[in-house]
Amino acid sequence: MTRPAPAPKRADKWISRTATATVAGLAGIAGAISYSHMRMLAAAHGDAGWHAHAFPLSVDGVEIVASLVLLADRRAGRKSGWLPWAALTIGTAASLAANIATADAIGSLSSCAPTSSTHARSGDSNATTTRRAPLRCMTHK
Repeated sequence: MTRPAPAPKRADKWISRTATATVAGLAGIAGAISYSHMRMLAAAHGDAGWHAHAFPLSVDGVEIVASLVLLADRRAGRKSGWLPWAALTIGTAASLAANIATADAIGSLSSCAPTSSTHARSGDSNATTTRRAPLRCMTHK
């Protein structure tokens, strides 16, 4: 005889709700950054006004709708066709490509690094002083 599953405890509910809120928050941040990158890309290629805003909404919208169709199919026990998988794959590839395309402008700050570092010991064997040269950033041409 099998026992029924125990009712979720208060801590389990709190953990589940906290995890859900955290994932939703992180997804919102990632979506906002992705939206910004795709809008910048559209603007850099001459789209202005609502066209620049529609581009990221259409790409991310395809991904969201495809994900929801796959989720609904899974919950209903249906086999998903090729179309939602194709839409999800193409939408994800387009979003990734847009983020990579804008990475050159954004990544220029990550190419900054200290040019040298000097360690000088004082008379105390436990004291170490580190002096760093100013940052120099490589430029992308």
